[in-house]
Amino acid sequence: MTVNNTISPKAKFGKNVSIGQFNIIEDNVVIGDNVVIGSFCIIRSNVKIKNDVVLKNHIEIRENTSIDKASFVDSYVAVSGSVKIGKNVTLRYGTILARGAEIGDGCYLSPRVMLNNLNQDKQQIGGAKLGKNCFIGTQSVLHHGVKLGSNVTVGAMSFVNKDCRTGCTYVGIPARLIKKKE
Repeated sequence: MTVNNTISPKAKFGKNVSIGQFNIIEDNVVIGDNVVIGSFCIIRSNVKIKNDVVLKNHIEIRENTSIDKASFVDSYVAVSGSVKIGKNVTLRYGTILARGAEIGDGCYLSPRVMLNNLNQDKQQIGGAKLGKNCFIGTQSVLHHGVKLGSNVTVGAMSFVNKDCRTGCTYVGIPARLIKKKE
């Protein structure tokens, strides 16, 4: 563990954990084996990070979030809390995951994807729920409460405001189905 970090004595670490500088790790955080944490990260209380996860720099992960094994979280990602991130997930830089979002195993979220959780009355409805192996294109927005089946592709700069069927491709504002599962 490197100097210049603020780490709670109530945080638990597995074997072979690498931590950069100027990080804050709060109470009851559990970090598995072979985890790499960059610099300038904030990991709030009750976060669980499993084995072989990489967190780059300038990341905030809020309370009650879980990240399953072998996932990659790029720089400048913000996770609002109570989020579930599956195995082998890639979150590219600048992605924002709203409270209550669920990301299935093997999903890839391109840079600057945003999962929203507020409706037009500013009430928290809950973040989007993605099935397994979804691909979300750069700068796409997934509206509160939408559900994507497994193997869904969303084109870059799309706005998804309705549920998406398994194995289909959606693009546009609002996103519309352009290719059905074969």
